[in-house]
Amino acid sequence: MVNNVWYFLHENFNGGASEDNAWTNLYDVYKSNLRTDVLWDKYHALQLEFARQGVNTDKHPELHEKIRLLEENVRRLESEVNGKDAFISDLMDSYISEVMGSAIVEYDER
Repeated sequence: MVNNVWYFLHENFNGGASEDNAWTNLYDVYKSNLRTDVLWDKYHALQLEFARQGVNTDKHPELHEKIRLLEENVRRLESEVNGKDAFISDLMDSYISEVMGSAIVEYDER
C-alpha cells in the first residue's frame, strides 16, 4: 500500500503535465472505496452541521488578525528604535563635539 501511495503522489505532484489534475485525482482517491467514500461523506456532513450551527471552521480571519497585530508591533518597535537611534546619534554628535572642543581648547592652551 505504501508503494501505491508513493507512486500516486510521485506521479501527481512531480511537476509534470499531470500536476494540473492532481487535486482532482486526490479527490478520486478519497472516493476510491466504500470506506473512504463514507468517511468523505461524514466529513462533509460535519462541515455542513458546523455551518448550520454558525460554527466557523475557517481560521484565516484569526490568522489575518494575528498578522495585523504583529505588523502593528513591528511598526511600533521600529519607531521606538528609530527614535532611540536618532537620540543616540544626537548624543554621540554632542559628545564628539564636546570632546573635540575640549581637545582643541587643551591644545590651544599649551
